[in-house]
Amino acid sequence: MVVAVGRGWGQGTLNTFSAPLPECGGILCRSPRVCKEKVFYKALGFLFLTLALAGVFLPLLPTTPLVLVAAACFARSSPKWHQWLLSNRSFGPMIRRWEEQRCVSRRVKVVALVSMFGVGGFSVFRLVHEPALQIAGLALIAAGALVVVCIPTCPPGTRRDPD
Repeated sequence: MVVAVGRGWGQGTLNTFSAPLPECGGILCRSPRVCKEKVFYKALGFLFLTLALAGVFLPLLPTTPLVLVAAACFARSSPKWHQWLLSNRSFGPMIRRWEEQRCVSRRVKVVALVSMFGVGGFSVFRLVHEPALQIAGLALIAAGALVVVCIPTCPPGTRRDPD
């Protein structure tokens, strides 16, 4: 017998059911619709995390916003993977700060912009010889930089990210 407490199944009352909760891909769900949403958000989380990890090496992909989106997807779908991201030495402090204060540190922004312009600029001007591809590369770098610049910067004096 499964016991469920919560809103949506009796508005905060204790309910008992003889059937177990549906399971989908190892995720316990209240309904098939919720199960599909969790699987969808978990898949999106892995997609954005993969893109973020590629962004560490590819200057055209901004890592910071992609990690934040992956964390948001895992927060909706998988506490295990969300906790893994929060405990990650590289990304955890930035994600915690975003979740608590909805901002990123100036240091994170500077590192993101310098790496995009440094590595991206080198790639565009030294490795690409076709002018149309150079313009496209510069446009992608500019778009990524715009995304990073538009993320709110934490005010001075707020909690510092542990190093």
